[in-house]
Amino acid sequence: MAYSNWDAKVFRNSKRMMNREDVAVYDEEEAIFPKWGRIWANLMKNKERSDNRWWKHSHHAVLGDKEVRLCVYKIFPELWVWKENYSEPERVSIIEDSEWDEYSEKSYLEKEGSIEVNNKIWRWHFVIEENSITILLIEPDGTKWKGVSGYVY
Repeated sequence: MAYSNWDAKVFRNSKRMMNREDVAVYDEEEAIFPKWGRIWANLMKNKERSDNRWWKHSHHAVLGDKEVRLCVYKIFPELWVWKENYSEPERVSIIEDSEWDEYSEKSYLEKEGSIEVNNKIWRWHFVIEENSITILLIEPDGTKWKGVSGYVY
């Protein structure tokens, strides 16, 4: 499946945030380009810089303004945390291998949780159904993010 067969929409407090669609986890530099060109611009930039770190690559949906980001690449949710005084973020595992096995059998997976960073709590939730995913992130200040991503969405 090609990257361009996947699409996403991101909302912050119900307002569409196109600058958080098809961009890197903590870098929306490519948001100046039309959506269809962002992945290519990101790939060329990373190749030119010899930077293959996953969080530097475009994700379909990126939720969050602060230390914590909930992202989607295809139907795979990723939780990223950039702690104070760290040189780069870390990906926090939110799905166990056994849960992917369960998803394979039922074509449905729903999960929620929270994470505390710098004495603040973020809540997250996602639902994967067949070839689409809906993700939610609530920041400590109450800001609500929603993203929907899917194949031929």
